[in-house]
Parts: sequence; structure tokens; C-alpha cells
Amino acid sequence: MKINELSYNNGSARYGYNGTHEQDREMNADGNYLDFGNFGYDTRVAMRRNQEPLRAKYPHLSGYSAFGSNPIMYSDIDGNDRIVAFSGANLFSVGETKIAGQIIKTVDNYVLKNKIENVHTLAIATGSFEFQTNKDVNDAFNFVTKDLQPDEKIIIYGYSLGGIGAQESTRKLNELGKKVDLLITVDAAAAWYSDEVNRVIPDNVAKIFNFYQTKEKGVSESRGGHSQSKLCNSPNQLLYNHNLTNQDKTVNHQNINEKTKKASESLIINEIIREE
Repeated sequence: MKINELSYNNGSARYGYNGTHEQDREMNADGNYLDFGNFGYDTRVAMRRNQEPLRAKYPHLSGYSAFGSNPIMYSDIDGNDRIVAFSGANLFSVGETKIAGQIIKTVDNYVLKNKIENVHTLAIATGSFEFQTNKDVNDAFNFVTKDLQPDEKIIIYGYSLGGIGAQESTRKLNELGKKVDLLITVDAAAAWYSDEVNRVIPDNVAKIFNFYQTKEKGVSESRGGHSQSKLCNSPNQLLYNHNLTNQDKTVNHQNINEKTKKASESLIINEIIREE
């Protein structure tokens, strides 16, 4: 809201707070209207000019509201984030996203509670065969790249065979020159072929958190391993390898996704709210 005693206008500067373009003449707003690119904000009524594209997610709010109709208490974090979570292989069941689905639900609840806009999530029930995994990677790729804007964040999580799907997704995005802001892999494995998994992360991934264990030698023989970076510890890429076997004697391939669930959720949420 404009306060006459504290206001000044030289008549030519039309870019205000955060570099946004003031459209006073067009909107007859006299210093109170800002264009934030995807929506115009009128400070006089704390409302936007056009309707929120994700208004169906917020039925308790007007489609024209901004900052939860309370600009003092809330902020609109417009991250335009794309988050994909791959489950482990569905060996004895079909279509279950398991812990990956629970992680996405936690993120969705946080986003809804804090009124964060334009966060798109997808949980994938990873298939148990190679042709199914290839389809899962394609589904993730199509979800992430559809109408993708240059400033959107991409976050990918994967456990077990889904961890391999997550890694393959980053490689496919790398072919398009798309940056992945955060990759979380949890014991990325392929049963008896775990030692043959390609664990080199492409240079389009900014941050990698790799949780794994080396204890499991049961029927599946699934176990993770140390991820490697093509950038050779470049400051442009953060790579964190954490072998849980060293600190938790009860960890194995079957429970490592549960043991790292909260850590994964925190990493994803912190990336959503982190400002560049």
C-alpha cells in the first residue's frame, strides 16, 4: 500500500521491488501494482490479477488470492519444482509406490500447509524387469520435461532398482542439457547384478546424496555402492556418499529406505524452499 509521506516517484523508473515491473498506468494503480511475470499483484487488496493455475489444490482459497491472503505471515514460494520418486522394484506386487509414495505424500502435505505454489510431484511404482524400468524412466522424463520452464527445479529420488531409474533419468535429462538440482539415491541396486551398476553421476546434477549399505548378501544380493562424479569433486557438484553399514548394524537392503525416509524428505523440502 502506498504511503504518501514515504513515497517518491521520479516518473521514469518502472521497476520496483525484486526487479518487478510496475504497471501503474495500465492498471490505474498509482504505485500499488506489480507484475511478477506469471501473475500481477495488487498491494491494495493483496490479490492477483489472474487466477492461480493450481487453484484446484487450494479449494479453501480464492483463485485470485496471493500469499494465502495474508502477505505479512506468508510468502508465495514459486519454485515451479518437478519432483519424481522411484520406488523399489515391485517383485511380488504391482503398482505400489511404497516408501517413495509416502515421501511424495509428505512433500505434498508440506507444500499444501505452507501454500507453496507450482510444485509438481510424481511417485513411480518401479517395475521389476528392464523393459518396465525403461518405461518408468520415460514416464519420469516426460513428466519432468512437459512445459518445463528454464527456472524450474528438478528433484529425483530413487530406491533400489528405482535408484537406477533415478540415475538413468538424470542421464537422459543431461542429453537435453537439463540441470537436475538434487538427486537422492538409496541403495541403488539390481539384485545379482548390483556390482555392475553404473554409478557415475553425469555433470548436470548439482547435488547428489547417496545412501547405501554393504551388508546385504541374502537371496536378492541387492546392495548399493559408492557413487562417482564425472566432475572429479568440482565445486559445481556436491557429492555425498553415506554407507549406513558403518553406523547401523541392523541396516539391510530391505529396510534402508525406511531408515533414510525422514532424511530424504528433509533434503527434498529444504531444496524446495532454498533460494538460489
